[in-house]
Amino acid sequence: MKQKTPWFNVSRIAIGTHLGDMNEVDSALYQESIEFALYNGINFIDTAINYRGMRSERDVGAVLSKLFKEDRINRDDIVISTKAGIIPGDIDLQLRPENYLEEKLLAPGILHEKDLQIIDNHKHVLKPSYYDFAIEQSLKHMNLNMIDIHYIHNPEISKHILGDEKFFKELEMLFKFYEGQVERGTIRFYGMAVWSAFTDHPGAPGYLSFEKVINTAKKVAGSSHHFRFIQTPFNFYNQKALTDQNQQVCGK
Repeated sequence: MKQKTPWFNVSRIAIGTHLGDMNEVDSALYQESIEFALYNGINFIDTAINYRGMRSERDVGAVLSKLFKEDRINRDDIVISTKAGIIPGDIDLQLRPENYLEEKLLAPGILHEKDLQIIDNHKHVLKPSYYDFAIEQSLKHMNLNMIDIHYIHNPEISKHILGDEKFFKELEMLFKFYEGQVERGTIRFYGMAVWSAFTDHPGAPGYLSFEKVINTAKKVAGSSHHFRFIQTPFNFYNQKALTDQNQQVCGK
């Protein structure tokens, strides 16, 4: 059974592409699984540019290209979401994230060192120029003209470093960019895919007020903004999204 939204229908279960090795064996298994899923009622595929060294997006693209060419699925019947924000590597080019950052992002001026927020081995950015680059790459990887949902991936990394005021200033600029991408037709909607940002204690450095995020979107584009989706952990072991009362709306 599919859940109806005002924008499209999605299956109750999606297929994710995070885990696995960056090799041909796992790519073959992923492609087989994605094709099977699309034929058996699952129409929602979630991925990210950094998953498996960009191989996950390319695996999605390989399946979609095959099925589109054979006229076995319609683009309007499936929903594709992907993410950007974490600096990726590229297994096909044999570039680890640190090398990809240097050769593909810093050297051509897409990013500068000051744009990076770094915690341990995690490098995160909010710079619109990177998201412009990432969306273009994701479209190529998946052989698409439009991405249905594009997420800011783990924004709590940048929030932890920047603090509240500077983070939301940069977020506003990024939301303006996203609204422009909607106008251009490269994405339909945007959102946030977080690990703990919305379920952390309000005093935690990476905590995000969901109300403040929505108000930022409204500041940029009014009530017709296209920030419409969030992704946060919710499973048998982690039910904080249900049990923890850590978000306020209108002071409550």
